[in-house]
Amino acid sequence: MSESNSYLDTFKNDDKPASFEQETFVPVRNRRSQTRLAILVVALLILAAGSYAVYRLANDRNVPELVGLSLEEANAWATKNRIVLAVKKEYSFDVASGMVISQEMSAGATIRKNDAFSIVVSLGADPDENIPWPDIKAMSLSEIEDWISENKLTGINITTANSDIVPEDQVISYTLTDNTEANFMRKSRATISVSI
Repeated sequence: MSESNSYLDTFKNDDKPASFEQETFVPVRNRRSQTRLAILVVALLILAAGSYAVYRLANDRNVPELVGLSLEEANAWATKNRIVLAVKKEYSFDVASGMVISQEMSAGATIRKNDAFSIVVSLGADPDENIPWPDIKAMSLSEIEDWISENKLTGINITTANSDIVPEDQVISYTLTDNTEANFMRKSRATISVSI
């Protein structure tokens, strides 16, 4: 060793042992493990999608057209499909009593089991609606029956009787039980006697 060189200078870059060099790591790629991982991920995705589809099939229901069905038929559908029916009732002259007038969700919509679903059911014609009282004495039996049917009257009773004075199918007499002719309502009771 010379005096001009220090002990550390004796180790030159060329003379360094291989263990002193900076190490580099080269990842070893195993294609077999990568393929297995990809297959596992795809299988898990398919399993998750299948589970979700089964869940949706088990819990989702398509809403049918309930308008025009009876309340009993709508209840039967709701019970079968585990749907809670919220029934609102209102008077409707055009829709018979007990029939579905409208529904909250349109037909074909999806609803989950145990969800609530609103429908409106008819109570029939409003019994408290005022109905104009016609000139009953001038009407024939068929005209009276048409008037009762057209106005959906519920309290009219037609009786028949023999009369030597009044012609056939004409009114002999009538009595109003509940109201007068001026405030006659759909639910008012009356008896009309017609000649045979």
